Amino acid sequence: MPRPTAGHTLHHLTGCQCRWPVNQADAGTLHLFCGAPTRPGFTWCDDHYLKGYSAPKKLSVSSDQTWPESQLSAAEST
Repeated sequence: MPRPTAGHTLHHLTGCQCRWPVNQADAGTLHLFCGAPTRPGFTWCDDHYLKGYSAPKKLSVSSDQTWPESQLSAAEST
């Protein structure tokens, strides 16, 4: 499906258009959104839904990393 080349303002989106932000707007500036078609009942298009709900990549933790005592006790109680 072709992606819009420019974003859409929230005011101009219909109920079936993606509301994924496509720019880094500062306060007081124009926020733009994807605008691609969505499935009924969804606020994001398929591409942005997958991006928003994909599992995070595994992070590596070095063996010499120390954890605060409060985090260790919380982890042990779960």
